[in-house]
Amino acid sequence: MNLYLTSLTSQSLVLQGSFDIAGASLGFKTVSFSCLALNTVLYLGLPLSSPIVIERSFMCNTFRVAFLDHQSSKHRFMFNVEGSAMQHNYTGWFHTQAPD
Repeated sequence: MNLYLTSLTSQSLVLQGSFDIAGASLGFKTVSFSCLALNTVLYLGLPLSSPIVIERSFMCNTFRVAFLDHQSSKHRFMFNVEGSAMQHNYTGWFHTQAPD
């Protein structure tokens, strides 16, 4: 499955599982998918494109937490907090809890 982005960035444009998208600019964007492999039938319910909105207010005080569980499965969470001071407090606390 291929990913086509306009004013958006991603770690990989060939999708194999979950993926992250980051906005390079604010406003309305479109994410387009192209299924050209043998497993295309597995993605029949997925729309060929999806509109999204990148908003400054949402991205301003956002941080992500990712970790591996006991079965080595990766889990990712995104948090949005009220202000930059609260964001700094939370991210600092997470850094103190992370193993070296």
